[in-house]
Amino acid sequence: MNLSLNTVNLNTIHERYRQNSYFTGNPKSVATVPQTLQQDVASLGGLLVYCLTYIPGSIIASKIYNKFNPKETIPDDKALSATDKMIQDTDLPGNGFKYFVINKNNKEEVLDEIYKIEWEKASNIKKKLIGPERYKRRLRKKLNKAIKRHGAFYYPSKNYALAPEKGQCYLPHEIGHAIVNKDTGLLPLVSATSVLSKLLILMVALSPAKSGKSKFIVEKAEHFIQKHAVALTLLSSVPQLTSEFTASKIALDHTKDTLDKDQQNLLKKKYIYAFSTYVNMSIISACTVKLAVMAKNKITAMKFK
Repeated sequence: MNLSLNTVNLNTIHERYRQNSYFTGNPKSVATVPQTLQQDVASLGGLLVYCLTYIPGSIIASKIYNKFNPKETIPDDKALSATDKMIQDTDLPGNGFKYFVINKNNKEEVLDEIYKIEWEKASNIKKKLIGPERYKRRLRKKLNKAIKRHGAFYYPSKNYALAPEKGQCYLPHEIGHAIVNKDTGLLPLVSATSVLSKLLILMVALSPAKSGKSKFIVEKAEHFIQKHAVALTLLSSVPQLTSEFTASKIALDHTKDTLDKDQQNLLKKKYIYAFSTYVNMSIISACTVKLAVMAKNKITAMKFK
């Protein structure tokens, strides 16, 4: 009796193993791939397609911008005069704002100034974990990269702007960001929201499909995101696009009295080209999400025997 029971149990275990494995004991027969595993492979396949299309797309967009962006620029003295006037007119010095123009000759001097700003505002935990020397080395690497770039940068949490010599004409745009951030304090939130929302949409879009008929609100929300992933990816770029447009508009409004008509038109043209890169990246993000979802659905629909 015990021997018969053990035999039945062994047969049951063997049958379950045969049904849940890729290969049965018969080398000519292949079992069905488990659905959950196929969904995981589909999600990974979609993520791979996203990476393989987004990265080249962003590189191509950058090269197109560099090729067509007007090579002429505003004279340095005019760009700095316009920047200084914007700062004085909007009382940014009272807010502790500073800007720096960096080149190979003044790099160490700028490094010391920025280090004082950043180290003072760094958290105690960050100071203990990194230490002053390591922090300064990291900052030096950041400045070395900034020297080679064409654009200017604004760091809202540190409240300063940085521009290489060849990117001084973009300083008024960064001052525009500083003005908005002084009035609202929302600029860091705008940047973080844009990045995190895109990441969330991608994660949900590549997860196993959810039914819109579910009684659970979370599953209904996931179904809605999966169904409208491309449109939602485009919408997630709106806050950042609005921020960039607003900063450029503020800059152009404040430089009317400092720049002549030709210089103003050139500045407007350069800002339009710069804004187009954000538009292009928004479109590229949406397209890559679409391709990733198509790849996921294709793999999910495959029949394995």
